[in-house]
Amino acid sequence: AVLDRLRRELAAGGSFQGSTVNYRKDGTPYLVEWSVTPVRGDAGDVEFFVSVQRDITSRAEAEQFSRTLLDSLGEGVFGIDADGRFTFVNPAALRLLDYEDEDELLGRNSHRLTHHTDSEGQPYPEEACPIYRVMHTGEPLEAWQDWFWRRDGQAFPVEVYATPLWREFGEESGGVVVFRDITEQKRLEAELERQATHDRLTGLHNRTKLYELLDSTHDQFQRYGTAYALIMFDIDLFKSIND
Repeated sequence: AVLDRLRRELAAGGSFQGSTVNYRKDGTPYLVEWSVTPVRGDAGDVEFFVSVQRDITSRAEAEQFSRTLLDSLGEGVFGIDADGRFTFVNPAALRLLDYEDEDELLGRNSHRLTHHTDSEGQPYPEEACPIYRVMHTGEPLEAWQDWFWRRDGQAFPVEVYATPLWREFGEESGGVVVFRDITEQKRLEAELERQATHDRLTGLHNRTKLYELLDSTHDQFQRYGTAYALIMFDIDLFKSIND
């Protein structure tokens, strides 16, 4: 297919750019990036072509290694350009965001698709997004917790890392975002919080929670002067419930 396109371009007197597999004298293959440019005479006719070829085998192998590494990660990883549009998405990110194919996301704004609303359902302006700040300040973002949104409209808690990318001469070019689903972690934290503040037998608040509520209420009283009442009661024969 590459050679067919090459022949068509040359026959029309045009230039050609592409990449393909070439073979050395000993028969070993290598990947080549290839450009062919026509040179015209005084009459405007093509007199000959100049072909420039670059061996990109090492670069392609490095890119393939990087892609394989990304594909094998359990964390979601995606790249964005300077305008916040997806440039690549690894399989884990597709799975976590409920998409089937990378092409569904490439070129689309990442914030508007996955981070448009906060956990309370309120709009989340892009300029208020920590990822946006990373892109415009160059300061990496580590272990920040927030919410992402799946394609089906369901939100889930995530832990996010974001790193800016730069071209030569310090020009901003985009960033890489790594995230993981922390739904189970949040569930365990909530369970531990409940165990720390509730009586296991009755499910009622325990003494620790009582003191916490009293301190909070008394602070409000001191700040605003709002009166409050405290009612205490016993459960009769509670020993028999314990037994």
